[in-house]
Amino acid sequence: MNNVHSAKALSVLRHQNPAWLLLASRRAPLVLACLQPLFESTHKQVLLEDAEAYLSETFRDFANDSDYGFQSDNFHLQAKRELNLWIKKELIVERQGEIFATDALQRVFHFIGGVAEQRFMTTTASRLATVQREIKNLAVNLSNDVKTKRQFIKAEIQQLQLQLAKLDMGEVEPLNAHEAIENIQSLYSLAMSLKDDFRRVEDAYRQADRDLRHKIIQTQTNRGEIVDQLLDNHDALLQTPEGRVLNIFTSSYITPCNWNKPRCNCEILCILNFVNKPSTPFNKAI
Repeated sequence: MNNVHSAKALSVLRHQNPAWLLLASRRAPLVLACLQPLFESTHKQVLLEDAEAYLSETFRDFANDSDYGFQSDNFHLQAKRELNLWIKKELIVERQGEIFATDALQRVFHFIGGVAEQRFMTTTASRLATVQREIKNLAVNLSNDVKTKRQFIKAEIQQLQLQLAKLDMGEVEPLNAHEAIENIQSLYSLAMSLKDDFRRVEDAYRQADRDLRHKIIQTQTNRGEIVDQLLDNHDALLQTPEGRVLNIFTSSYITPCNWNKPRCNCEILCILNFVNKPSTPFNKAI
C-alpha cells in the first residue's frame, strides 16, 4: 500500500535527514535560538568560540528546565559538547575555528520562521500577474507554432511602444510604496537564497579536492597525471548542478563591462539599505 511505503520512507528520513535530526535534537530550541541571530548578523560564518559563549549563556538561563536535561553547572563545557555533536553529525560545518550553516540548518530556519509567524495573505496582485505572465511565456516557449510566437512578440512590441509613447508625453508611472517594498523584498529574498547555491558549489569543490588528494596518495601518480586528473575533475564539476551555477555566475556577472557600472552597483547597495531600513526614501537614496 502507498501509505506503508510512505511511512517507511518517512521513518528513514527521521533517522537520516539532517533537517529532521536538527528539529528532533533535545536541545534544538536553545541551539537554534542562538545560531539563527548569529548567522543573520554575519550573513556567512560565525566564530565557534562566539557560538559556544552565546550558547552557554542560554543554557544557563534554562538550567532548571527539565526538558533539556542539564547534568552540571559547567554550561560552557556542555555548550561546547553540543556544538561538537552537531558538527560531528554534519548539521553544521566547522572550518578553521568558524562554523557555517548547512542547507539543512537553513531549511530549519525557514521552517521555524514560518511556524512562528501568524498566517497572513501572501498572494498579491503583482504576484498573480507574475504567475500569469510566466505561464504565458512558458506556453509560448513550448509551442512550435510560428504564428503563435509571432503574435506574442508583436503584442510585446506593441506594449513597449505604448510605454514609450507615454514617456514621450511625459507620463511616468513609478511603483507605489507598497509595490516597491514588495518587489524589493522579493528580490532581496531571491538574492539571499543564492548563498545556499554557492555553499553547495564550495562543498562540491572541497570534496573534489579531498578525493583528488586521496587518489594521489593511494596511486602515487606523477605530476602530469595529477594535472590531468585535476583538469578532468574541474570539467566534471562544471557539468554538475553546482558547477553550472558557478559557470553561469562567472560568465554573466564577473565580466569587464559589469565592473564599469558603478551606478548599478550603487543602486544595489541602496536597495539593500532600503530593505533593512524601509523608512529611508528609496528615490532619494538612489
